[in-house]
Amino acid sequence: MVFFLSFHRCLAPDYGMPLPVPLLKLADVTKRYDAPGRPEPLTVLNGISLDISTGESLAIVGPSGSGKSTLLQIMGTLDRPTSGEYFLEDKSISMLDDNSLSDIRLKYIGFVFQSFNLMPQLSVQKNIELPLYYLGWEADKSTERAKELAANNHYQFQW
Repeated sequence: MVFFLSFHRCLAPDYGMPLPVPLLKLADVTKRYDAPGRPEPLTVLNGISLDISTGESLAIVGPSGSGKSTLLQIMGTLDRPTSGEYFLEDKSISMLDDNSLSDIRLKYIGFVFQSFNLMPQLSVQKNIELPLYYLGWEADKSTERAKELAANNHYQFQW
């Protein structure tokens, strides 16, 4: 799986300035999988620590099987580390339940997958509107916004 992540920082309420903490911080993150036929779990990530600040770009490179996708899945809250801590804006999210992690993905993390990952039973417009529904947007406003995005990005839809 290949995808890019985009994190959205909240602004400090009093000053409108980004908070002076890393946007994302991993501290000694390890990921192990039980592997059939192996007496010990397979360690895919071992003690990964990193800080990502607002506006910073990060390239994760390595050979096939080195844990790049696993790291991205953990950073995107699609998977959980076996051990270690994950902080988003200085708040630990390592122990949050699935619903809370879904809410974080909805509000703070954008995914750009190698393939489209659209819901095939929905039109392109409805695929754009779907996340807005989960954010609590009214139907007419989400339809209007989907059309704006299409116009601004020169997409042609079959309405």
